Order: sequence, then C-alpha cells, then structure tokens
Amino acid sequence: MDALQAEKKVLDANLTINQQADLEEQLRLRKALQDITNRIHSAHNTKQILVDLKDGILSLFDANSITIYMVDKLKNEIFSMFLVGSQLKEIRVPVSNKSIAGYVANTGMPINIADAYDVEELKGIDKDLAFDNRWDKKSGFRTKQVLAAPIFYEKTLKGVIQILNRRGAGRFTEDEQGFLLEIADVLGIAINNQEVYGKRRKTRFDYLVTRGFIKEYELDSAWDRAREEK
Repeated sequence: MDALQAEKKVLDANLTINQQADLEEQLRLRKALQDITNRIHSAHNTKQILVDLKDGILSLFDANSITIYMVDKLKNEIFSMFLVGSQLKEIRVPVSNKSIAGYVANTGMPINIADAYDVEELKGIDKDLAFDNRWDKKSGFRTKQVLAAPIFYEKTLKGVIQILNRRGAGRFTEDEQGFLLEIADVLGIAINNQEVYGKRRKTRFDYLVTRGFIKEYELDSAWDRAREEK
C-alpha cells in the first residue's frame, strides 16, 4: 500500500509539473499575441506590418511563411505583397473558390488545410476548391499546411491573412486558428483606420500621429470638438 501511495505521489507531482509547464506556455503565447496586436495598431501601413511583424507572427505559429491579402473591389481580386529577399512583390488572385485565399475571401470563412496538394481534402471542403501552385513553381517553395482567415471590419471584407507550413507535424491547431482570428480582427481595424487616414485632408498635426505621440482617433476627436466649439 505504501508503495502504491508513493507511486501516486510521484504521478501527481509529474502531473503538476506538466500542468505548470502548459500554463507557462499558454501565458507565453498570449503575451506574444498581445505584443503582435499592439504593434499592428501602431503600424503605419500593411507593408510595414508584413515587413516588421513577419518574424513575430511566424514565431507565434511556428510556421514558415505569411501572406496578407488586400481587396481590389474594382477587379474582384485580392492582392498581396510578399517578400523576395528584401524586396516586395505582388500576388493577385480572383475572389472565387478556385484558390485557397480566394475561397476565404469569397466565403468569409477561415480554412485549415493539412496538405494543399491533397485534392480530396480540398474537394471535401468545396467541389470547386483548388490550390494555385504558380507561386510554388516560381519560388521553389512547396506549400503544405495552410491556415487562412478573412479580415473584416464591421462585416466589410478588407482582406485575407494566410499562414503557411507549420514546422510541427499535422495541421494547425484549434488554438492557432483562434490566434489567427484574433490577429485578423485587429488587422481589420488597422486597415480601416489607414483607409480613413488616407482619405482625410492632411494637416500640420499629422506628424504627431506618424511619430506615435497621439492616436489617429484622438486627432479626429480633437478636430470634431474644435468644429463643434468653433
């Protein structure tokens, strides 16, 4: 009986250690996610987000590649800037179910694929879904896992964020999908703010925003109060 009790204590101690390790890992990931969302809010444009936050986002997902697509409503396409060395190149795909990113933009649904080249897996999601491998052929990169989410602001599609090739085995986890949806929500706000800022008349106070002394919405609020009080 004493031996069994001793064994139980060892098992309980190991369980507690594992639980503590899991909790510490969850806290680390949550802190990393918070840091990324804070930096997205302070970014000046989507190119800056892709260049400056690329490594941080990929580290969070332990993945190899990230692409952020924007919407071109006139052409019914999504387009993205991606890195080749230190240069930015453009990718364009139609908003349709003929590609993975296009499917996410077309349906407004996130997608989590274990193997982009598995035709049966793609057809199980949608009969028209296909993988556009032109970029793999050009770059020599072979896409495997794909985790993608739509970027919305108040039900208006702003783009798609896509993470490729998880370094661990298997598809991206449910937690990782949740992280991507949180990042997509913050991106939607940031992209909308950038669009509003781009349309607003430039003023002598804009340097305060670009240098981070005040937030854009604070400057807009100040202008509103100034107009009301004349």
